[in-house]
Amino acid sequence: MNSSIEGEVYGRLTFLHKDESKYPKWFCECICGNIKSINKYKVISGNTRSCGCLQRESRIKHGLARSRTESSWHHMLQRCFNKKNDSYERYGGLGVSVCDEWLTLSGFHKDMGDRPEGMTIDRIDSSGDYCKSNCRWSGNSVQNHNRSFGKTKGVWASGNKWFSQIGKENEKFFLGMFSTQALAVEAYNVKAIELYGLSASLSEVLDEASKNTR
Repeated sequence: MNSSIEGEVYGRLTFLHKDESKYPKWFCECICGNIKSINKYKVISGNTRSCGCLQRESRIKHGLARSRTESSWHHMLQRCFNKKNDSYERYGGLGVSVCDEWLTLSGFHKDMGDRPEGMTIDRIDSSGDYCKSNCRWSGNSVQNHNRSFGKTKGVWASGNKWFSQIGKENEKFFLGMFSTQALAVEAYNVKAIELYGLSASLSEVLDEASKNTR
């Protein structure tokens, strides 16, 4: 039986099966369609992210290799497709994906252009996918306000407790630990109005059971 990495995605590569004659190499399928035998540790560590097409593409398209734009694109894919990425649970694990056009760096750059200094990729609807109509380059204050911890803005669960957090500029406010999602959402919304006024983007209770346990 193959190890647990079969089917896992790292960058542009999906592990298929072991290359029995060349341990520790695995046959990996790249999103460009190419299948190649690659050292599994180089893939898992992030040193190898494609069959070679990423490097070729980066050299061709506007010198994007090691650029801010390439970094944002790479980390977006990792959050959505790599189950071992620290952020996967809050993105790919919740069903957030990347549109087909953005599976290549050239497609991403065509829609978003160069990443401005001091900004990062931000989804307008924090429960929606990464695509042209739902993304923009944003500074920290917008990113922190719109960040999703779980499907409810600024609120996430750990064990049997709920936590709430909001940010503005470079400052984050941890709002506490609560017994229900509804209480955590209420704390978030009160602080959001305090920080952003009546234009604040508010959170909402998505767990129906928590509405009745306050």
